[in-house]
Amino acid sequence: MNAQELLLKYANGEREFAGADLFGAKLEGANLQEANLEGADLTCATLIGAVLRGANLHNADLRGANLIDANLIEAKLEGAKLEGANLRAADLAGGVCVGNTLHEYPSGGAKLSGAKLAYADMKGANLILADMSGADLFGAKLEGANLQEANLEGANLDGAYLSRAVLRGANLHNADLSGANLIGADLTEANLIGADLKGADLRATDLTRTNLCVAVLTGADLRGAGSTYGYLSETDLNHAYLHQADLRGAKLGDAKLIEAKLEGADLRGAYLVGAKLTEAKLAGAKLEGADLTGADLRDTERNDEIPF
Repeated sequence: MNAQELLLKYANGEREFAGADLFGAKLEGANLQEANLEGADLTCATLIGAVLRGANLHNADLRGANLIDANLIEAKLEGAKLEGANLRAADLAGGVCVGNTLHEYPSGGAKLSGAKLAYADMKGANLILADMSGADLFGAKLEGANLQEANLEGANLDGAYLSRAVLRGANLHNADLSGANLIGADLTEANLIGADLKGADLRATDLTRTNLCVAVLTGADLRGAGSTYGYLSETDLNHAYLHQADLRGAKLGDAKLIEAKLEGADLRGAYLVGAKLTEAKLAGAKLEGADLTGADLRDTERNDEIPF
């Protein structure tokens, strides 16, 4: 079956195209909403702007397909092959088992810049080096996903689930991660400059050498997080929970820590010059060797033996 035959049959009301051979088919802008393309061969097909909303693409072969700006809302993609597919600006919101489709990428590099992936299920996906800049990942499920060195600049990850995700070296500059679940995630050396992490759950997250300068972490939960030698200059940590956090050698110059909960935190050797620690709770915190020159410590709760 060629592309013309497929479109003619679709126009006549047929929706069953399971197993169709459409290798290299030109289907730009085609309307295939709710079509059954289970197991179809769409290798290297041109599907730019195609409407595949609600389509059944279970086990379909879409390797090397051009899906730029395609509508894949609520599409069924379990077991589909998407290695090398171009999904830039594609709308995959609510897609079923999107994570599995991307799990097979041998070397990552998925093209998802500007893609609409709100609430998409991408658990365990291999997204190493993926370009997801400006992508809408609102509420997306990315638990355990590998996003090492991925480009997520300006991405919307509001309320996303990223527990145990690997974001080592990822670019999250100006990304929206407010309310995101990042429990146990690896953000080592990630770029989070200017990121919005208000109310995010960062418990036990690895933030070693992570750049969080001018990021907003108001009310964020960082209990047990490790930000050894992290960069947090001018970061907003007002009302943040930092119990038992490892902040050894962290750069916290001019950081806002008003009413922050720092009980038992390890701040040895930290740079806190000009930091605002008004009403912060520092009972049991370790501050040996910390530089608190010009820091605002009014009404701070701390052990008497802590040197300042």
